[in-house]
Amino acid sequence: MTDRISVIVATYNRPDALEAWRRHQSEGAATVIVTASPEILVRPFAEMLGADLLLGTRIAFDAQDRVVGALTGANCRGEEKVRRLREAFGPDVRLLAAYGDSAGDHEMLAIADRHALPKPVTHQVYYSLVGRDFEWELMPLGLDQNVGTLVWSPLSGAKLSGKVGRNKPAPESSRAATDASWPVPEDLLYAVTDVLEAVSAETGRSIPQVALAWLLSRPTISGIVIGARNGEQLKDNLQATSLTLTAEQIARLDAASAVRPAYPYWHQRRTFLKRNPPPVG
Repeated sequence: MTDRISVIVATYNRPDALEAWRRHQSEGAATVIVTASPEILVRPFAEMLGADLLLGTRIAFDAQDRVVGALTGANCRGEEKVRRLREAFGPDVRLLAAYGDSAGDHEMLAIADRHALPKPVTHQVYYSLVGRDFEWELMPLGLDQNVGTLVWSPLSGAKLSGKVGRNKPAPESSRAATDASWPVPEDLLYAVTDVLEAVSAETGRSIPQVALAWLLSRPTISGIVIGARNGEQLKDNLQATSLTLTAEQIARLDAASAVRPAYPYWHQRRTFLKRNPPPVG
């Protein structure tokens, strides 16, 4: 079991997050995992990482140790995270550093603010015209906490490089033809590439420049990681910084790339739109 958990930790945790975690441990800081996930599920990971304390949502069990479909206490999210930290460390708890990537971390990140301690200034995300999940929770969090965004795979593994389109399969030499590129439903991909080709013709710019210019127009975006294979690609990609798309062109790209958000975001937008409006169209 321990070996399996080690593989999962190594595979699904971000290397930069693990590096920061190990650094804080080497400096003698108390390392605490505060999560809305059930403690019973997270505990093996916390033990593998050597966490000093795990604070999570507590599931209720009956006398036969069966889950009864209720919680013992509140869901460990938002203000409850702060309350649990204060319960464990006292009302004047101070955070050397705080890391969070969901809307439920706002209040915990704010503790670092109140004590003038370091807080995240940027985070790295997967974001492109064919992968807009980032907008559902992490972009609103960045806007709320003034955290910038560094985008990786902005062309979705060369799918938005201009080499792929409707009736135009990826060349065998392209990254888009390998498993290094994330799968994208064909109907979504071709809807996006159709509009990219049209806007490219209108602006006289390459398709990658249009796709990157769209990204640069989005809230919180502070930088883009470009995976150019050669100098020609690099020069072409960099010219995206001088391209400003019109509101109408951005709207067409937004419409072509829009997908139904996963739950609970579609439900929030349907029933609580005024409380949690989407940050972009």
